Order: sequence, then C-alpha cells, then structure tokens
Amino acid sequence: MEFKEFWDRYVAGKTPVDHEVALSIFSLPISEKITEEYDIVDTMLSLLNDYNKSRAFEELFELVEVLKVHNPSVYSRVFHYLNEDLITYFCYRGDEEKVAYLAEAFIEDPLQDYDLLLMALKKVNFYGYPSLVGRWASVIYDEVNDSPDLVGAAAFDLAILKNYQELEKAYDRHCEGKAFDWQHFDEQMASFDFEVDDVYYDLLEAGLTDKFEEANAFFTENRRRNLEYLQKMFMRYMHSRQVPFNVSGVIWDLFYAYWESSEEEIDEYGEEVEINEEEYFHLEPKGFYDFAGKQSGFILDYRFNAAAIFWGGSYVYDFLHVANLISPEEHGQFRPMIQRAQKLFMKENYDSLWEYSFVHQWGIPDSKSEPQVAEEKAVFARSFEWVKGSSPFPKKEDDPEWQALRNEFQEERISPLDRLLPKAVPPTQPIRAEKKPGRNEKVDVKYADGTVKRGVKYKKVQRDVEAGKCEIIN
Repeated sequence: MEFKEFWDRYVAGKTPVDHEVALSIFSLPISEKITEEYDIVDTMLSLLNDYNKSRAFEELFELVEVLKVHNPSVYSRVFHYLNEDLITYFCYRGDEEKVAYLAEAFIEDPLQDYDLLLMALKKVNFYGYPSLVGRWASVIYDEVNDSPDLVGAAAFDLAILKNYQELEKAYDRHCEGKAFDWQHFDEQMASFDFEVDDVYYDLLEAGLTDKFEEANAFFTENRRRNLEYLQKMFMRYMHSRQVPFNVSGVIWDLFYAYWESSEEEIDEYGEEVEINEEEYFHLEPKGFYDFAGKQSGFILDYRFNAAAIFWGGSYVYDFLHVANLISPEEHGQFRPMIQRAQKLFMKENYDSLWEYSFVHQWGIPDSKSEPQVAEEKAVFARSFEWVKGSSPFPKKEDDPEWQALRNEFQEERISPLDRLLPKAVPPTQPIRAEKKPGRNEKVDVKYADGTVKRGVKYKKVQRDVEAGKCEIIN
C-alpha cells in the first residue's frame, strides 16, 4: 500500500487503523515531500487517537519503535505526543523500565515541547518514581533554565521536585538514627539555584521531627513559612503510608494554592484584611470543585491534578484533624464532602479513570474503609476496558445522585468575564480537557485586547493560545 492510499483510508477516511498496515508503511522511508504534503504530525496524531480509543498501547509502542528506527526524522517531530501517552500507559501498568526508556527522548530533547515534557514528568512523579524524576530534573534543569524561549520560572517545577527528593533522603537518614546532613542537601540543591538559610533548616527539622499534635497556632507574621512547616509534617505523615515526598509535597502545594486563593487579603480600598484563622482550612464545595477544574489544564489534559486534589484531600484533612488544626466537627463535615467530590469526578471521567490509578497506590486513608477503597479501585481498573455505553454509572438524565452532586459542586451560570478567561473547564461542565485542533485546522481566536483573527491556521497561533494570550472562539 502506498502512503497516499494509507492516508486516504485511515486518516481522511476515518477508518480504524490496521496495525500491521501501519507497521509496513512506517517501516519504509517517508520522504520529506510526503511529510509536508500530508502533514506528518497531524497524521501521527490521528493514528495516536485510534490506538488510544482501542487501548492498543502495546501495539502503539511497537509502532513507535519502528518509526524510531526507520524514520528518525519523523520520530523527532512527534515523539513527545507518542511517548507522553505511552508513559501514561506504562505508569498504569507499573512498568518502570519502559517508563524510563520512553522518558529518555524527553531528556535528550527537553525543549521540543516542554509543556508535554512537564506533563509527562508530573504523571511519572504521581506514580511514585522519585529516582527517575530526580534524574530527569537534574539532567534537563540547566538547559530549561537557560532557554530564552521559556518563561523565567519554567524550571521552578524541576527544582521543587528535586528538593522534595533530597529532603526525603535526609529524612530517611534521620529514620536510620543519623543526624540530618544539611550540608549534603545544600550541595545537591546548589545547581538548582536553591538557596536557604539556617532558619529554614530549623523549620525543616522541626517539621520532620515534631509531634503532629504540636502543630497548633501558626498564623504568625510569616504564614508561608509556617505552612511549609506543616507541609513537612504532612510529608512525614504520608511517608508512613509509603507515599514519596515528591508526591505528598505536590499534593500539599495544590491545597496551599486553594487555601490562599480562598483568602481575600486585600479589600476594595487596597487595605490588608486580617486572615480568619478559624476558617483558613475550610472547604467550600463549589469553590473547591472549580479550583480543581482550573488545575486540570486548558489546552493540555492535566486532569491528573484534579484526581490528586480530590483523593489527596482525604489525607490532607485526616492530617489536619490529627494535628488538631480542624475540629472533629469540621473533619466530619469536610471528609464526606471530599468523597462526594471524588464520586462526581468518577462519574464525569469514567472513560479515563485508569489514568489516575496512582491514587490507589497510597495507603488507605483513615477516613475510608478497606472495602470502600477496593470497590473504588475496581471501578478505576474496569475503565481501561471501557467501551461506549459500558459505564457502571447511570446516564446523567437518569441519575438523581449525579444531578445532586452537580448542584452541590458546580455553578449554574458563567459570567461573561469567566468565558473570556483561560479556565480549564467551565464550572457547569465536567473536568475534561478540550480537544486540540489540528495544526493546519483553521480557527478563529480572540486576544485579550479584543483583537479577533479569523480563519488562521492553528499552528500560527498555537503558542499564543497555550500562553493564554488568546482563546479559540469557534
């Protein structure tokens, strides 16, 4: 079969791809003329979509290997799309060797698509591979940090993940009865432009050694540092549940962002407003769910952040209760609220729940029973075999629970301003990533200053869309 016939049938014709035919096509050299005429990136994304729909990831891996050997120039253009999906799958399967193998392409060429690299790295992190994450961050940090094409804080996520890894090593040393070696920690973090003072090290030691019950009043002049102290306590709390610092640290960071976003520190006259200590950790259903939606991505699919928030929330609020930072009554209020948010997320994202199975690698939270977690875990596993119509949940229109959850967690209306802002998902919609247009697909976009461009190819405005400078309006 010639490439044109292959393209006409399986790309333009929307016929599900035949794996053996795809292998034979990409085992032959693809000329530059063909890659331009048929837009090889769009072609591979179309095939990727077919493999994804049928969950044929093992076959996709085989195709990627063929492409890598016989058409390396094509592979170099599309590896970030292919490998990111495969990393998700092999993380789910627990195949660390293949995850590390696929990560090498990102490590060798980190600037090809840094957004996809960072998304893949964060998924690998949530699945609990701290050594791989630490090496990945260490190797690419300088290139990312020095790149003129990336924003100044682009490498910050790398430094934070490396910081958590080294901090866990220091804590493990302490658990072995040895003294904290902050000089070694400082040496490891020096190349990440990470400078701290003795006061910060005192804070780290306190957070990693104090009894949880000793975390009492902490809203002082430096609230951020006191919350970091609590974070280190939480990381230790999760460490006892076999959760790496890299994971628990990120979960706490997500909740810190929520707690701070809930506080109005400046009033309409520009005056500072005193923080309400008693309500700082309170959860408001609609605001909580909307916040998770905003962490789920605009162009890219970051729903794993929402999963980490909803399932990590059970541990965060169990910890706050143990540390006497919320009352038993508040814990009794927030614990079931978080579980209802989990239920809504499951109903709205059933087809992809398997991608977030990392939430069941953590020890069972105090606020859940073992049978409850086992049943939930089985639902996640079944979603991998999902075909349309096979969801264990009733249709929305036939499901009173679904409607009740939507009423609790989602706003009924969206303001005109909200429609213009680059939010991950409107509050009245499920937490889902929007479909990305093809690079040659024509779109209409609107910029923040009101400028509208119509009928432009997506690849011409892709960077502006991903940077939040404009939004697609058609």
